[in-house]
Amino acid sequence: MDARRIDLSDIINVGGSYADHLGIAEDVIRQGARLGLIDDSKAKRVLRMIGAQGESPNGRLPLFAADILAAPAIMENPQEFKSWFNGLDNKGTKEQQAANAVPGMHGHHGNSVSSIAAAGQDLPVRDHVRMLNEINRNPEFSDVDMMGTNREYMLGIFEQEHLRDKEMNAHLDPLKDGVTNTGYWQNDQSYHSEMDPIRRAALVVDETLRPQQALSKAAFNSPLNQEGIQVAADDLGITTDELLDVSTNSKGKTQANENRDALKKSGFDAKGMGKVLHMDRRSASNNTTSNAGVLDDRPGVADTRLRLGMSGNMEWREDAQGFLSSYLASNNPRRRR
Repeated sequence: MDARRIDLSDIINVGGSYADHLGIAEDVIRQGARLGLIDDSKAKRVLRMIGAQGESPNGRLPLFAADILAAPAIMENPQEFKSWFNGLDNKGTKEQQAANAVPGMHGHHGNSVSSIAAAGQDLPVRDHVRMLNEINRNPEFSDVDMMGTNREYMLGIFEQEHLRDKEMNAHLDPLKDGVTNTGYWQNDQSYHSEMDPIRRAALVVDETLRPQQALSKAAFNSPLNQEGIQVAADDLGITTDELLDVSTNSKGKTQANENRDALKKSGFDAKGMGKVLHMDRRSASNNTTSNAGVLDDRPGVADTRLRLGMSGNMEWREDAQGFLSSYLASNNPRRRR
């Protein structure tokens, strides 16, 4: 199968077929990581991004749709894996940074992709997507409006208010004063005992997404962050809304990124502005945690392969010359030796 020949017909309505392809995309990335084709840290990052991505705003296809629908072809042709994976990684990075309108500004997910992906990583992939769809579509959850990696939902936050401020930053640990913990919302949540995806969605919203999004918006709207945004807008002679505009040009670059580049070209000094605004004050300590199991197989992965016409035992191997191929692993433990 040619990886470029893909069917986007069911993607507007993210459903079962998309979920199965997502399961294969995750499977492919985990196999690549096990063989050392990519760093574990990059594998985890991309797995979290694709596992958190539901529907996109304004009728756009989900950000990674084409890549995810190509995953079965990559499973059968592992030589194409690295270029496919790098495309996913670059696409996610570009979208995450789309709202970065000022040198030194970070692109922050209002709800971390780690927490969204972790909320369903112990579910079969179709149930995981049902959970995401429930969060995205149920009117009762309309206030949770910052899901996945979409430029419209990214928050441009200066480093101090993103990670460092002891009194207010977007990743403060709610249980420990003055401590930054970028992994807090993805660990030790109580809803993993609820296996029904619809009921779990409600628990995820209340326990993780609503409080996390409130903290993110508070950091973005903090006086220090807003003052930095105003200073940058004044330097360019535009409004703050114009500064943060994420509409794209014909090359797919956002106006916010254009503004960042213009500020750099004019000699705008992010470090100097930080000192003037006292952005180097009261640094928080770092106690970041990380969710376990990101590289473990999702439940039901063999069934997902079978639904897409593959063997449930398909694996990759690399020969002495470094050539990658797929093969059928035996169910008989004696024959695996």
